[in-house]
Amino acid sequence: MDFAARLDTAMQKAGFPSQAALARASAVPQPTVARLLKGVGKKGPESTTVQKLAQACGVTFDWLLHGQANGHIMPVKLTDQQAKWLALLDSLGSDDINEFTALITARQERNRRLLSELCHDTDRRASKE
Repeated sequence: MDFAARLDTAMQKAGFPSQAALARASAVPQPTVARLLKGVGKKGPESTTVQKLAQACGVTFDWLLHGQANGHIMPVKLTDQQAKWLALLDSLGSDDINEFTALITARQERNRRLLSELCHDTDRRASKE
């Protein structure tokens, strides 16, 4: 399995529905993600890019870059808190997960709106000074 195949596998297993979603989560530009998934380019990805993608997908740097994982197909490094959240999510039904997802999305949207308003107010105050 080459880098592009490992990245595609990691992306799917992590639940990213699109290249754009992985790009947002990893702070790697979407065109870079697309290029890496196509396997285009003479040189491999930069180590900082691999690190960001590995962290976003929950896999090790070595597995993503080289396929090395001490015999594991795709090692996932989870913090204790992440493991607890995953156990909770595994115990929920699909309706509960959909409701929870909608709640998180609504809160993120509210936080974006509040941040935008705060930035706008700060800019307005700065222009008056």
